[in-house]
Amino acid sequence: MLRTGQEMSQPEFHRRYCAVKTADQFELLCGTVRRKPRNSFEHGRVMMNLTGLLLQYELASLPYVTGVTNTSLILGADSEAQVDCALVRNPEFGGRIRVVDGFVTRGPELVIEVADEASSVDLEDRAGDLHRAGTAEYLVICLTSRTLYDFRFYNKPEPNLIWKNQLWKSDVFPGLRLNFTAILAENSKRALRSVLFGLRDRKRKNWLRQLKTEYATEKNCNQALNEMVTK
Repeated sequence: MLRTGQEMSQPEFHRRYCAVKTADQFELLCGTVRRKPRNSFEHGRVMMNLTGLLLQYELASLPYVTGVTNTSLILGADSEAQVDCALVRNPEFGGRIRVVDGFVTRGPELVIEVADEASSVDLEDRAGDLHRAGTAEYLVICLTSRTLYDFRFYNKPEPNLIWKNQLWKSDVFPGLRLNFTAILAENSKRALRSVLFGLRDRKRKNWLRQLKTEYATEKNCNQALNEMVTK
């Protein structure tokens, strides 16, 4: 049985959560159990839009990038977060995460959370755990105030506040552009145009070219070493 406010370690939380049969979603942040709130219709619509946009970026960046939704992240000895969206650089291409027994460990490069009302759980507890786990960028979309809290942990632990009518650009994933004005207005075509425009970005093309060269060279070196060992 899990209840909000209980204090426990991540292994104990994980054991109990896997054993519980419930429709409720829980997460462990800063060693304390939290029940995730039920989602509004608008939350579901924004999530649908975000998922499609991140999928466009993933498909154009294979095999280097993967996106996930509604996923558990094991972030440390006292943290197992349940996040709405994440975009990761795959481990075999220099990414941070690892998948152990089917669950993500360590902090993804980018995490996005959609909240009807942003709370200290989103802006302090989850943000702190993600920061300590190595996440680079964390976005909290507050639907009530139409505000984007933009955490870039490699610069500072506090968020930048972005109001509507602004285009968000990732530093970790070159060319990723999310038009939150269009996303919140459910203007899917305009939101998609922003993503597709970013896919043509020169920095992104150079980044993909560099990854291809770097890991092709590494693969050739490993293959040569294996051939030498077998001879």
